[in-house]
Amino acid sequence: MATVTTVDPPTGGGVAGGAAPAPGMAPSMPTDSSSAEPSTAGPEPAVSPADPGTKVFDAGSDPSRNNVTAGNVCTRLAQIQCAGEDFCCDNPGRDRATCEAQMLAGCMGELYLDAMTSNPITGFDPEAASGAFAEIERMASACDTAVASYGASPNGLMGMFRGSVDSGSSCSPGLAAASDMSRAAASLASCADISTTACLPVSTLSWSCEPRGQVGAECFTDLNCVDGLHCPNPEFDIGAATCQERKALGSPCQLPNECESLFCKAGSCVEASAQAAYCLAQ
Repeated sequence: MATVTTVDPPTGGGVAGGAAPAPGMAPSMPTDSSSAEPSTAGPEPAVSPADPGTKVFDAGSDPSRNNVTAGNVCTRLAQIQCAGEDFCCDNPGRDRATCEAQMLAGCMGELYLDAMTSNPITGFDPEAASGAFAEIERMASACDTAVASYGASPNGLMGMFRGSVDSGSSCSPGLAAASDMSRAAASLASCADISTTACLPVSTLSWSCEPRGQVGAECFTDLNCVDGLHCPNPEFDIGAATCQERKALGSPCQLPNECESLFCKAGSCVEASAQAAYCLAQ
């Protein structure tokens, strides 16, 4: 089995501490960012249920704050993530500045979102991105645990990638780029119509846009599986995994996307809660 050193593009509640990239799941909030007008107003300041009277949700007030551009999405994502942690989590375990620095580093160096949005092959759509960020901000302002399922849906962060590669065509980054994680991640998000099609590596050199599969279908990331399934391939080995059902509460897990709830804490699938969704450092 060949191995590609890369990361699963963001499809899950890694957006707020739930599912690992993977978004990243059928959204509880069926907002279609592909057709919705991007919101600029944002949520009104709210008092935190975790600390009534003292905490106020603050992800910024600039009317254009969610109008992110290609190559500059990670800073805004970190701001929203850490506003949610500060507002919703009883015990974040770090201050806001530390949270933003750590989430920014992970977004750029592990999820490669800035590099992916900068790569023309992904077909970055700024209007869809604005709509997705506005919705994630709104959900965080309400400590909504459905942020995990929204983030992993085609209408979440993956909705900002319109792709440029037709079904059945090659989405390979090429041999020279196989170990370039940012380019490989961009290739994995390069197929048009991500609701039905995803890039599937079948060998180091052969990657193509193929239909998303049912249980038992070969997969490389969660994107290769239909919504509701996951791809148990933490080492990103080519040809090593097939689409599987997610696990019930109490089942052992390594990553949140393995769980039906989309939350894995201390090695076990747990119920959705504000603490599970927004305590990002735990």
